[in-house]
Amino acid sequence: MASNTIDKKLEVFAFTAHIGPKAVSNYEDLFDYLISLTAKNRVYKVNDKVISIPVIEKNGKRVKIIAYEGEQGVNPLMYDHENMKERVEKLKKNETLATKTRVIIDLAEKRAVAEYNHKGAKAGDIGEVLTHLTAAKYAPHQPLIQFTHVAGDGFIEAIEKLSRVRVASVKFARPNPGWSDAHDKLVDVAEESGAHFVNVEFTASRGDNLNVKTGIIGFLKKTINQGLSIFSKVEVKGHEAGIKKEKSIKLENFVESRTATVNRDANGHPEEAQILSQSARYLDEMIRKERLKKDDQGD
Repeated sequence: MASNTIDKKLEVFAFTAHIGPKAVSNYEDLFDYLISLTAKNRVYKVNDKVISIPVIEKNGKRVKIIAYEGEQGVNPLMYDHENMKERVEKLKKNETLATKTRVIIDLAEKRAVAEYNHKGAKAGDIGEVLTHLTAAKYAPHQPLIQFTHVAGDGFIEAIEKLSRVRVASVKFARPNPGWSDAHDKLVDVAEESGAHFVNVEFTASRGDNLNVKTGIIGFLKKTINQGLSIFSKVEVKGHEAGIKKEKSIKLENFVESRTATVNRDANGHPEEAQILSQSARYLDEMIRKERLKKDDQGD
Protein backbone atom coordinates (compact mmCIF):
# COMPACT_ATOMS: atom_id res chain seq x y z
CA MET A 1 0.00 0.00 0.00
CA ALA A 2 1.31 3.44 -0.93
CA SER A 3 2.24 5.83 1.87
CA ASN A 4 0.04 8.84 2.57
CA THR A 5 2.67 11.24 1.23
CA ILE A 6 4.81 11.53 -1.88
CA ASP A 7 8.02 13.45 -2.63
CA LYS A 8 7.98 15.76 -5.65
CA LYS A 9 11.03 17.47 -7.12
CA LEU A 10 10.68 21.20 -7.81
CA GLU A 11 13.15 22.95 -10.12
CA VAL A 12 13.87 26.67 -10.61
CA PHE A 13 14.14 28.22 -14.08
CA ALA A 14 14.74 31.53 -15.77
CA PHE A 15 11.83 32.22 -18.12
CA THR A 16 12.52 34.02 -21.40
CA ALA A 17 10.57 34.83 -24.54
CA HIS A 18 11.80 36.21 -27.87
CA ILE A 19 10.04 37.18 -31.06
CA GLY A 20 12.51 36.90 -33.90
CA PRO A 21 15.74 38.58 -32.76
CA LYS A 22 14.04 40.73 -30.09
CA ALA A 23 13.06 39.91 -26.53
CA VAL A 24 9.37 40.17 -25.67
CA SER A 25 8.67 43.51 -24.02
CA ASN A 26 5.24 42.66 -22.61
CA TYR A 27 4.97 39.22 -21.02
CA GLU A 28 1.44 39.88 -19.78
CA ASP A 29 0.24 40.46 -23.34
CA LEU A 30 1.85 37.16 -24.39
CA PHE A 31 -0.02 35.24 -21.67
CA ASP A 32 -3.27 37.11 -22.32
CA TYR A 33 -3.08 35.69 -25.84
CA LEU A 34 -2.35 32.17 -24.59
CA ILE A 35 -5.26 32.41 -22.13
CA SER A 36 -7.57 33.55 -24.93
CA LEU A 37 -7.00 30.25 -26.77
CA THR A 38 -9.47 27.50 -25.98
CA ALA A 39 -8.18 24.45 -24.12
CA LYS A 40 -8.70 22.38 -27.29
CA ASN A 41 -6.36 24.74 -29.14
CA ARG A 42 -3.64 24.31 -26.51
CA VAL A 43 -2.78 20.78 -27.60
CA TYR A 44 0.56 19.89 -29.19
CA LYS A 45 1.32 16.56 -30.83
CA VAL A 46 4.80 15.38 -31.77
CA ASN A 47 5.44 11.81 -32.92
CA ASP A 48 3.43 9.58 -30.54
CA LYS A 49 3.46 12.10 -27.70
CA VAL A 50 0.68 14.58 -26.99
CA ILE A 51 0.91 17.51 -24.55
CA SER A 52 -2.19 19.42 -23.51
CA ILE A 53 -2.20 22.64 -21.48
CA PRO A 54 -5.82 23.10 -20.40
CA VAL A 55 -4.93 25.46 -17.56
CA ILE A 56 -3.16 28.80 -18.01
CA GLU A 57 -4.25 31.29 -15.37
CA LYS A 58 -2.85 34.74 -14.60
CA ASN A 59 -3.21 36.35 -11.19
CA GLY A 60 -1.37 39.66 -11.06
CA LYS A 61 2.24 38.97 -12.02
CA ARG A 62 1.94 35.23 -11.41
CA VAL A 63 0.96 32.61 -13.99
CA LYS A 64 -0.13 29.05 -13.24
CA ILE A 65 0.26 26.37 -15.90
CA ILE A 66 -0.97 22.78 -15.72
CA ALA A 67 0.10 20.41 -18.49
CA TYR A 68 -0.69 16.78 -19.27
CA GLU A 69 1.55 14.52 -21.32
CA GLY A 70 0.77 11.05 -22.59
CA GLU A 71 1.67 8.61 -25.33
CA GLN A 72 -0.92 8.04 -28.03
CA GLY A 73 -1.97 4.55 -29.00
CA VAL A 74 -0.82 2.87 -25.77
CA ASN A 75 -3.41 1.07 -23.64
CA PRO A 76 -2.19 0.58 -20.05
CA LEU A 77 -1.41 -2.95 -18.88
CA MET A 78 -3.06 -3.85 -15.55
CA TYR A 79 -2.00 -6.78 -13.36
CA ASP A 80 -3.90 -8.45 -10.52
CA HIS A 81 -1.28 -9.59 -7.98
CA GLU A 82 -3.84 -11.69 -6.09
CA ASN A 83 -5.24 -13.65 -9.04
CA MET A 84 -2.05 -13.48 -11.11
CA LYS A 85 -3.85 -12.20 -14.17
CA GLU A 86 -3.21 -9.33 -16.55
CA ARG A 87 -5.58 -7.27 -18.62
CA VAL A 88 -5.30 -4.30 -20.95
CA GLU A 89 -7.39 -1.24 -20.13
CA LYS A 90 -8.88 -0.01 -23.39
CA LEU A 91 -8.73 3.77 -23.57
CA LYS A 92 -11.10 5.92 -25.57
CA LYS A 93 -9.98 7.44 -28.86
CA ASN A 94 -8.62 10.72 -27.46
CA GLU A 95 -7.42 9.41 -24.09
CA THR A 96 -3.85 8.78 -22.98
CA LEU A 97 -2.33 7.54 -19.75
CA ALA A 98 -1.19 11.00 -18.68
CA THR A 99 1.28 12.57 -16.28
CA LYS A 100 0.47 16.00 -14.85
CA THR A 101 3.00 18.83 -14.51
CA ARG A 102 2.46 22.12 -12.65
CA VAL A 103 4.39 25.36 -13.23
CA ILE A 104 4.33 28.75 -11.49
CA ILE A 105 5.88 31.75 -13.32
CA ASP A 106 6.65 35.20 -11.94
CA LEU A 107 6.36 37.59 -14.89
CA ALA A 108 8.04 40.49 -13.09
CA GLU A 109 11.16 38.54 -12.12
CA LYS A 110 11.16 36.14 -15.13
CA ARG A 111 11.58 33.20 -12.80
CA ALA A 112 9.62 29.95 -12.63
CA VAL A 113 9.29 26.83 -10.50
CA ALA A 114 8.27 23.65 -12.30
CA GLU A 115 7.42 20.21 -10.99
CA TYR A 116 9.77 17.54 -12.35
CA ASN A 117 8.31 14.23 -13.50
CA HIS A 118 10.45 11.43 -14.91
CA LYS A 119 7.55 10.58 -17.21
CA GLY A 120 5.66 13.66 -18.26
CA ALA A 121 6.17 17.11 -19.72
CA LYS A 122 9.37 18.80 -18.60
CA ALA A 123 9.67 22.58 -18.40
CA GLY A 124 11.52 22.55 -21.73
CA ASP A 125 8.64 20.65 -23.34
CA ILE A 126 6.15 23.20 -22.05
CA GLY A 127 8.30 26.00 -23.48
CA GLU A 128 8.22 24.22 -26.83
CA VAL A 129 4.41 24.00 -26.69
CA LEU A 130 4.07 27.69 -25.78
CA THR A 131 6.39 28.55 -28.66
CA HIS A 132 4.17 26.55 -31.03
CA LEU A 133 0.97 28.13 -29.70
CA THR A 134 2.21 31.71 -30.14
CA ALA A 135 3.49 31.20 -33.70
CA ALA A 136 0.26 32.49 -35.27
CA LYS A 137 0.20 35.62 -33.10
CA TYR A 138 3.71 36.72 -34.01
CA ALA A 139 3.92 35.52 -37.64
CA PRO A 140 5.92 36.03 -39.77
CA HIS A 141 8.44 36.32 -36.92
CA GLN A 142 9.46 33.14 -35.10
CA PRO A 143 8.80 33.09 -31.35
CA LEU A 144 11.04 31.28 -28.90
CA ILE A 145 9.82 30.64 -25.35
CA GLN A 146 12.18 28.78 -23.06
CA PHE A 147 12.83 27.72 -19.49
CA THR A 148 16.54 27.75 -18.60
CA HIS A 149 17.77 25.99 -15.47
CA VAL A 150 19.10 28.14 -12.64
CA ALA A 151 22.37 26.74 -11.33
CA GLY A 152 22.44 25.58 -7.73
CA ASP A 153 25.20 26.60 -5.31
CA GLY A 154 26.92 23.22 -5.70
CA PHE A 155 27.80 23.82 -9.36
CA ILE A 156 30.39 26.53 -8.70
CA GLU A 157 31.67 24.59 -5.70
CA ALA A 158 32.27 21.53 -7.90
CA ILE A 159 34.16 23.60 -10.49
CA GLU A 160 36.24 25.25 -7.75
CA LYS A 161 37.51 21.81 -6.72
CA LEU A 162 39.15 21.29 -10.12
CA SER A 163 42.83 22.18 -10.12
CA ARG A 164 43.12 21.47 -13.86
CA VAL A 165 40.51 21.92 -16.61
CA ARG A 166 40.87 20.34 -20.04
CA VAL A 167 37.54 21.14 -21.73
CA ALA A 168 34.63 23.52 -21.13
CA SER A 169 31.55 23.16 -23.34
CA VAL A 170 28.85 25.83 -23.18
CA LYS A 171 25.46 26.15 -24.85
CA PHE A 172 24.18 29.72 -24.54
CA ALA A 173 20.49 30.60 -24.36
CA ARG A 174 19.07 33.94 -25.36
CA PRO A 175 18.99 36.20 -22.30
CA ASN A 176 16.24 38.46 -20.99
CA PRO A 177 16.47 42.22 -21.61
CA GLY A 178 18.96 43.84 -19.26
CA TRP A 179 21.24 40.81 -19.17
CA SER A 180 23.27 41.94 -22.17
CA ASP A 181 26.41 42.79 -20.15
CA ALA A 182 26.64 39.15 -19.04
CA HIS A 183 26.95 37.51 -22.43
CA ASP A 184 29.72 37.93 -24.95
CA LYS A 185 29.90 38.74 -28.63
CA LEU A 186 28.93 35.20 -29.59
CA VAL A 187 25.43 35.69 -28.20
CA ASP A 188 25.17 39.09 -29.90
CA VAL A 189 26.02 37.41 -33.20
CA ALA A 190 23.47 34.66 -32.48
CA GLU A 191 20.74 37.25 -31.96
CA GLU A 192 21.68 39.10 -35.14
CA SER A 193 21.65 35.78 -37.01
CA GLY A 194 18.31 34.70 -35.59
CA ALA A 195 19.90 31.60 -34.03
CA HIS A 196 18.12 30.05 -31.06
CA PHE A 197 21.29 28.78 -29.41
CA VAL A 198 25.05 28.91 -29.80
CA ASN A 199 27.39 26.08 -28.78
CA VAL A 200 31.03 26.73 -27.93
CA GLU A 201 33.76 24.32 -26.79
CA PHE A 202 36.97 25.51 -25.20
CA THR A 203 39.72 22.86 -25.35
CA ALA A 204 43.20 23.20 -23.90
CA SER A 205 46.25 22.53 -26.05
CA ARG A 206 47.67 19.02 -25.83
CA GLY A 207 49.38 18.60 -22.46
CA ASP A 208 48.10 21.97 -21.25
CA ASN A 209 45.08 23.21 -19.24
CA LEU A 210 42.53 25.99 -19.40
CA ASN A 211 42.94 28.87 -16.98
CA VAL A 212 40.78 28.08 -13.92
CA LYS A 213 40.62 31.73 -12.79
CA THR A 214 39.93 33.72 -15.95
CA GLY A 215 38.69 33.02 -19.48
CA ILE A 216 35.62 30.82 -19.88
CA ILE A 217 35.90 29.33 -16.36
CA GLY A 218 36.10 32.78 -14.80
CA PHE A 219 33.17 33.91 -16.98
CA LEU A 220 31.05 30.94 -15.86
CA LYS A 221 31.75 31.63 -12.20
CA LYS A 222 31.08 35.35 -12.46
CA THR A 223 27.88 34.99 -14.47
CA ILE A 224 26.37 32.30 -12.25
CA ASN A 225 27.39 34.13 -9.06
CA GLN A 226 25.48 37.13 -10.41
CA GLY A 227 22.36 34.97 -10.59
CA LEU A 228 22.13 35.12 -14.38
CA SER A 229 20.88 32.09 -16.31
CA ILE A 230 22.16 32.35 -19.87
CA PHE A 231 23.41 28.77 -20.18
CA SER A 232 21.13 25.96 -21.31
CA LYS A 233 23.97 23.43 -21.01
CA VAL A 234 27.44 23.46 -19.45
CA GLU A 235 30.00 20.68 -19.08
CA VAL A 236 33.46 21.15 -17.57
CA LYS A 237 36.01 18.31 -17.70
CA GLY A 238 39.11 18.30 -15.56
CA HIS A 239 40.95 16.85 -12.57
CA GLU A 240 40.88 17.45 -8.88
CA ALA A 241 44.29 17.69 -7.17
CA GLY A 242 45.82 14.27 -6.59
CA ILE A 243 43.13 12.37 -8.53
CA LYS A 244 44.06 10.74 -11.87
CA LYS A 245 40.55 10.06 -13.15
CA GLU A 246 39.04 12.93 -15.13
CA LYS A 247 35.84 14.37 -13.72
CA SER A 248 32.89 15.67 -15.76
CA ILE A 249 30.81 18.41 -14.15
CA LYS A 250 27.47 19.06 -15.86
CA LEU A 251 25.10 21.90 -15.04
CA GLU A 252 22.11 19.55 -15.36
CA ASN A 253 23.35 17.67 -12.27
CA PHE A 254 23.59 20.83 -10.15
CA VAL A 255 20.37 22.72 -10.91
CA GLU A 256 18.58 24.71 -8.24
CA SER A 257 15.93 22.34 -6.86
CA ARG A 258 14.28 21.01 -3.73
CA THR A 259 12.07 18.14 -2.68
CA ALA A 260 8.51 18.90 -1.60
CA THR A 261 6.65 16.32 0.47
CA VAL A 262 2.91 16.47 -0.21
CA ASN A 263 -0.10 14.39 0.75
CA ARG A 264 -1.77 11.95 -1.61
CA ASP A 265 -5.41 12.43 -2.54
CA ALA A 266 -8.07 9.70 -2.37
CA ASN A 267 -6.82 8.28 -5.69
CA GLY A 268 -3.18 8.13 -4.59
CA HIS A 269 -2.10 11.16 -6.62
CA PRO A 270 -0.27 14.16 -5.12
CA GLU A 271 -2.48 16.92 -3.73
CA GLU A 272 -2.34 19.61 -6.38
CA ALA A 273 -2.99 22.54 -4.04
CA GLN A 274 0.00 21.52 -1.91
CA ILE A 275 2.33 21.28 -4.91
CA LEU A 276 1.24 24.71 -6.12
CA SER A 277 1.54 26.35 -2.70
CA GLN A 278 4.99 24.88 -2.06
CA SER A 279 6.08 25.92 -5.57
CA ALA A 280 4.90 29.48 -4.93
CA ARG A 281 6.76 29.64 -1.59
CA TYR A 282 9.91 28.28 -3.19
CA LEU A 283 9.65 30.88 -5.96
CA ASP A 284 9.24 33.64 -3.37
CA GLU A 285 12.33 32.41 -1.50
CA MET A 286 14.46 32.29 -4.64
CA ILE A 287 13.41 35.78 -5.69
CA ARG A 288 14.29 37.16 -2.23
CA LYS A 289 17.61 35.31 -2.29
CA GLU A 290 18.53 36.72 -5.70
CA ARG A 291 17.55 40.24 -4.66
CA LEU A 292 19.76 40.00 -1.57
CA LYS A 293 22.64 38.73 -3.70
CA LYS A 294 22.26 41.68 -6.08
CA ASP A 295 22.14 44.10 -3.14
CA ASP A 296 25.31 42.59 -1.68
CA GLN A 297 27.09 42.82 -5.03
CA GLY A 298 26.00 46.43 -5.36
CA ASP A 299 27.59 47.40 -2.01
